[in-house]
Amino acid sequence: MSFHQSVIITGAASGIAYAAAELLRADGWTIVPVDRDADALSEACDKLKEQGVRVTQRIAAAPGSRSRLRSPLCRRASRSTGM
Repeated sequence: MSFHQSVIITGAASGIAYAAAELLRADGWTIVPVDRDADALSEACDKLKEQGVRVTQRIAAAPGSRSRLRSPLCRRASRSTGM
C-alpha cells in the first residue's frame, strides 16, 4: 500500500513557509499551500511544481476568511487531528 503525507502550509508564497515546502519535497510530502496573496501563491506553486513538489488544492484566503478554508481537505484534516 502506498500513502502520501500531506501538510497545510500557511504563508506559503514566500519566506520560511516557502522554504519549508521546498524541504518537505525531499521526504515526499504533498503540500496544500495557503496564502492571502493569490497571485504570489500561484507563482510560488508553479515554482514548487517545477522543483518536483506535489502541490494540491492551493487556497488563497485572507486571515479570518473561514469560508475559503472549509474545503473538504481542511475538514478531513481538522477531524483527524482533533483541531
